[in-house]
Amino acid sequence: MIRGLSTPALFGRHLRTAPGASLAVALLVLVLSALAVLAPLAITAVSDAGLRYRLDGVSPLVRDVDSSVAQAPQVMPGASDLPEATVLVWGGFEAALLKARTDAGTPLTGVLGDPSYVVRMGRIEPWRSFNLSWALDPRFADRIELVDGSMPAAPPEDWWEQFGHGPQKPVAERPPIEVVLSEESAADMEWPVGETRPYPLAQGFEGDYPYRLSGVYQPVHPDDPYWLHAGDVLAPAVRYDGENQAYVYATGFADPGWLTVLQAFDPVQTTVWYPFDPGAVTAQNAGDVLADLRGFTSVSQPITRGDTGIGITGLTFRSGAIPVLERAVAEGRVLVALVAMLAAGPVGVAAAVLVLGGRMMLERRRSALALLSARGAGSSELRLLMGIEGLIVAAPAVAAGVALGYAVAAATLSDVGAMPNPLQAPAILLIPALLGIAPSALLAVSSGSPRRAERADAPTRRSAWRPVLEWTVVGLAAVATTVLVLRGMGDPTAPLDPLVVVAPLLLAFVVCIVTLHAYPVLLRALQSRVQRAVGFTGFVGAARALRDPSTGVAPVLALIVGISISVSSGVMLSTLEAGIARSSQLQAGADLQLQTGRFEEGAADVVAGLDGVAAVAAVAEARSIEVLVDSARRLAPVYFVDQQSLAAVQGRDGTVPEGVSLADGSEPIPLLLSERAVEVLEPGSELSVGGEPAEVAGTAGDTAPFTSLSAWLLTADAYMEAVNGRPAPVVSILVRLDAGADPTAVAIAAQESLGDNVRTLTPASVRSSIEQGPAASALRVTLIACIALAALLCAIAVVMTLVLGTGSRSRILALLQTLGAPPRSGSAIIAWELWPACAAAIIAGTLYGFALPALLLQVVDLRPFTGDSAQPAYAVDPLILLAAIGGFLVVTAVFTLIALTISRRVRAASILRTVEDS
Repeated sequence: MIRGLSTPALFGRHLRTAPGASLAVALLVLVLSALAVLAPLAITAVSDAGLRYRLDGVSPLVRDVDSSVAQAPQVMPGASDLPEATVLVWGGFEAALLKARTDAGTPLTGVLGDPSYVVRMGRIEPWRSFNLSWALDPRFADRIELVDGSMPAAPPEDWWEQFGHGPQKPVAERPPIEVVLSEESAADMEWPVGETRPYPLAQGFEGDYPYRLSGVYQPVHPDDPYWLHAGDVLAPAVRYDGENQAYVYATGFADPGWLTVLQAFDPVQTTVWYPFDPGAVTAQNAGDVLADLRGFTSVSQPITRGDTGIGITGLTFRSGAIPVLERAVAEGRVLVALVAMLAAGPVGVAAAVLVLGGRMMLERRRSALALLSARGAGSSELRLLMGIEGLIVAAPAVAAGVALGYAVAAATLSDVGAMPNPLQAPAILLIPALLGIAPSALLAVSSGSPRRAERADAPTRRSAWRPVLEWTVVGLAAVATTVLVLRGMGDPTAPLDPLVVVAPLLLAFVVCIVTLHAYPVLLRALQSRVQRAVGFTGFVGAARALRDPSTGVAPVLALIVGISISVSSGVMLSTLEAGIARSSQLQAGADLQLQTGRFEEGAADVVAGLDGVAAVAAVAEARSIEVLVDSARRLAPVYFVDQQSLAAVQGRDGTVPEGVSLADGSEPIPLLLSERAVEVLEPGSELSVGGEPAEVAGTAGDTAPFTSLSAWLLTADAYMEAVNGRPAPVVSILVRLDAGADPTAVAIAAQESLGDNVRTLTPASVRSSIEQGPAASALRVTLIACIALAALLCAIAVVMTLVLGTGSRSRILALLQTLGAPPRSGSAIIAWELWPACAAAIIAGTLYGFALPALLLQVVDLRPFTGDSAQPAYAVDPLILLAAIGGFLVVTAVFTLIALTISRRVRAASILRTVEDS
C-alpha cells in the first residue's frame, strides 16, 4: 500500500480538510452539553437553598412538630434509653412517641429528631403575690448545671399515706415538692435556696402544698431550642390580667418521679415536640416530606398501650413548617416550570442551529462525497463515513461539555446547595447523550445523495407533506393551549405539568409557520415596487430573498423564539418587580410599621410625637374571638383600628377598600373580612362576633400589614369593648412620615422610646427580604441568562445561514463585479438577503413575546416569588423591556456584522473559476 494512502491516513486527511464547520459544531455541542448538565444542577441547588432559606427563617418553636394537651402521660414501662430510675415511669410514653415517628414514613422519619416533652403543673392566679408552676422532664438534669444547692428529690414511696386521704394534713406535715429554678427566676421571685413556700392544690383537694427551692441552675446550652418549647423556664413570665395589669410567675423543674402522684395537682399541661431538621429536607424529598407531614398532623397519633389508667391516649400534632414547606415547594416547582418553559425556546433554537451546523459540515464535504460516489462508493458507505465523522466531532465535545458543566457546578454551586452525584441522577446525562449522537444521525441521513442543484437559488418544488405537518403543529398547539388554560394554576406543589413546556414551544412554531407564509407575500409586493425603481440592487436582493432556500425554518424560528424570549422575559421581570413592590407595600402597610407582642398604653402617642412623623394608626388585636355563623362556632383573630387614622396613614390604596365603612358606631358591627376568612367562616344570614350581631361590610386581600395570618377580621376600635369585653393590646403601629424624613432614623428613635423588642418594617426592608430569597434571585438570573443564550443562538443561526448561502451569493457578487457593479452593491444585496425575514421574525416574535406572559400568568403561580396572596398583574416596565430587547438585538447584530464582513471577502476570479469548473 502506498504510504499515506491507507484508510486511516485518508480519513485523517478527510477530517483535517476544511475543519471550520466541524469545529463550530463541536463547540456548539460542547456548550450545549455543559448547559444541559449545569442547568438541572443549578435548579436543584437553588431549590435546596430556597428550602433552607425558608425553613431557617422560621423559629424552631414554630417549625417543630408539636402537640399540647391538658393531660399527663400514663405511667407505663417501656423500652427506651431513659435513666434506670425513670424508665419504669416514662418508658412507655417515650416508646409510643418513637413508634409514632417511625410509622410516619421514611422521608419524614429522617427529618424529625427524637421526641422531647415537658409536663407542667400549677394554677396561675393573677391576684396572688407568689405564682409558681413546676415542670417534669426525665432528661432535664442533662440540660442544666447547678450553681447552688442540690437536685430536687423524688417523692417518697408512701407519698399518698403522708399526703393523707382522710382529713387533710397541715401544710407543714406534707412532704414538700423540691424544685430548681434558673438564676434569673430565683432572683426575680426573691426565693432563696432552702426556703419553703406554700401553693394551692388542685380542685377537690383542700389547702396548700409546700414547695422548697432545692437549687439554682444555669442552662448547659442556652441556645438549645429546647428552652423555647419548655416555656418560661429560664426567665420568669409576664402576663396581663383582665385589667391589663402585669403579673409575674416562674417555672421550676421537679424530679420526674412526681408523675406518679399528679392527680393532686392541677392543671396539667403536656407539651411534646419532634425537632424538625431543615438540613434533611432537599428539593428531591420535599414533596414527600410535606405529604407525610400533612398525614402525620391530620390524625391523632395513638399513645396508649393497654388500659393502664387515666392519661394521654392520643396526640394530635401541628407544625408551622407545613405552610413554609408548601410555599417553598411551590416556589421550587414554579421555578422549575418557568425555567423549563423559558428553556424550551432556546432548546428549539439550539436544535435548529445544530441542524444548520450539520448542513454546514455536509456542504463542506459535498465535493468529496461526490468524488467518492463517482469512484463507486455506495450511499450506505457515504452515510457510514459521515456518521463516523459526526461521532468523532460530537463525542469528545460531549465528554468535555459534561466535565465542564460539573466543574462549573462544583465551583459555583457549592455554597448554594448540594450537587447531585451523576450516578444518582443519570437523567442529567440524557440530553448530552442525545447531543452526542445527533450530528452523527443528521449527517448519516443527509449524506446518501451528494449531488446538488446547479442553481442553489433556483425555485424548489414544495413538499406535499409540509401542509400536513404545519396543520398538525397548529392543531397540537391549539389543543395543548386550551387544555392548559382549562387546567389553570392547579396545586402549586404538584409536579411539573408538561404542557407548561410544550404549549409555548408549539405556539412559537405556529408563529413561525404564519411568518413564513406571510412575509413572502409582503416581499413580493415590495419586489414589484423596487422593480420599477432606479437601480438593480433592490430587485436582485428581493429576488434572492424570495428564491434562496437557505432562508428557511431554522433562522426564522431562531429569531422568533429569541425575540419572544427577550420580550416575554422583560415582561415577566416587570411583572415580578411590580408584584414585589405591591406586596412590600401591603406587608409594611405604611412608610414605617412598628410591631411587638404588646405595646404599652400610650405608645402610639409617643410615636406621634417623634420628629418626622406625620400620622399614626394603632392596630389592636384580640386573638381568639368567638364568631357564630348560623349557630356554627368558630374562633378567629379580630383587629381594631380607627378608620380615619388608618386612611390618613395609608392613603387611598389602603387595607380598607374604598367605599367600605367600619366606624358608624351602630349595630350590627361592620366587619372587613379577608378572602381567606370568607372561605373559612362562610358567613351566612346570622353572623355574630363576640356575642354581638355583625355583618360583612366588605372583603379584602389576605395580605395585611398587622398580621401574618391569611384569615382575619377587622373592625373599628369603637367596637372593642363590645367584642372583646375589655381593651385589646396594641400590636402594630402604622406610621406615615413627613416628606423627606428618614425611615431608619425614625425607626431608631421609636426603638429607643419603646424598647429594643420593637420590630420595624418599611416597604424597602420587606422588598429586600423578598428579593434576597435564592429562588427569587435565581429566577431573575434565569430570565437574563435566557435572553443572553437566545441572543447568542440567534446570532449563530444567522451566521450559519449566511455561511450556507456563501456559494450562490459569492457567484452572483462576482458576476456583478465583472459586469461593473460598484462594490457597495454587494452589501446591499446581502442586506436584502437578511432583513425581510429578520424584520418579519422580529415583528412576529415581539407580538408573541407580549402575548406569552398573559398566558403564563393564567397557569403559573408567581405568588411564592412576590410574597403576596394575589397573583401579580401583567405589567410592562419600559426600561426593563428596553434593556432586554436591546441586549438581544446588540448581540445578534454584532455577530451578524462579523459574518457580513467575512462574507464580503471574496475574489471574483476564484469564484468564477469555481463556476467554470463545476
